[in-house]
Amino acid sequence: MKKLIFALLPLCLLSQIVNAQITLTSANTPINGTRFLTKDVDTTAAKRLNLGAAGASQTWNFSTVALDPAPASLKSFASTVGAPSANRFPTATLIERQGLTNAKGINYHRINTSEWVILGDVDSAGQATVNPDPQTVFKYPFTMNSTFKDTFFLDDPDFGAFSVTTTTTGDAWGSIQTSLGTFSSLRLRRVSAATFSLFGIPVNFDVTQTEWWANQHAAPVFTHGRTIITSALISGSDTTYDGSVLTSQTLVSTQEVAVNHIENAFPSPASNLITMDIDVPVAAKVAAILVSTNGSILKTRNIGDVQSGRQQINFDVSDMPTGVYQVILMSDKGKLGNHKIVVAH
Repeated sequence: MKKLIFALLPLCLLSQIVNAQITLTSANTPINGTRFLTKDVDTTAAKRLNLGAAGASQTWNFSTVALDPAPASLKSFASTVGAPSANRFPTATLIERQGLTNAKGINYHRINTSEWVILGDVDSAGQATVNPDPQTVFKYPFTMNSTFKDTFFLDDPDFGAFSVTTTTTGDAWGSIQTSLGTFSSLRLRRVSAATFSLFGIPVNFDVTQTEWWANQHAAPVFTHGRTIITSALISGSDTTYDGSVLTSQTLVSTQEVAVNHIENAFPSPASNLITMDIDVPVAAKVAAILVSTNGSILKTRNIGDVQSGRQQINFDVSDMPTGVYQVILMSDKGKLGNHKIVVAH
């Protein structure tokens, strides 16, 4: 049951107190080659964790939260090309693997500039399940007080067909400290409810998943969940708590694409604005992702709508420390290219 729930509900250090709220866009989503390593929060620590208040300019210090001694969990995203049963998910843009990189079980995602949707999955036995009503994880752009409700249907072999209603709200923003660093963060609250039947007896579950998202990462830097299951089978209700902290994010696909549409980037070194000569094959929404030499995503910059053809785009690097970086240019049609840049102040 835990696996089912979490399949449904699933992201340059800043030491200053936050003075502006975060807006999440499709640039805050995984791309082909991203890998996330997370560590589970100790069950007792998760139960006793003080999440703080909703509202503006909050501070959360989770840097010393007790963690479970079990090994960290790996999540990786890859292209749908050659993936099992890819023909069953023709609109998918990414697959997600849980655990080892050669894990057979995968989820299919569709991510574009307006939404992030889970289309279904293929289990370890190769059985494909296409969600009859796909789950919407995000609608973009998303910021403080943004909210949306999504009702999607599942046909589970153990529990039968039932619907899940999830309401997602941006309820706070501020500064969060974790073992990975200090970030400006937007806090989301996902509240889900469903009823299914077990041995003919109704079972209700209510899940509150709290997530802290930062621009530097395409996964929550910290999560906290509370699940309440109510049924006559357990003579009342059972409440469980869980949590996880992001320990690392890497982007391993910094190699050149077959056709690199970034022709030049200047000045080099740059201290404020970077200008890029690009040749865009078709009009698209574009974002620039700044990546360290070891593949970690540091920043995202939304470029916006870009017309097809040869042109120049600019983005600000004034807040980036002196160093050498890769810029990966992504569009809602796919990866446009990458280019090395040098920042010096």
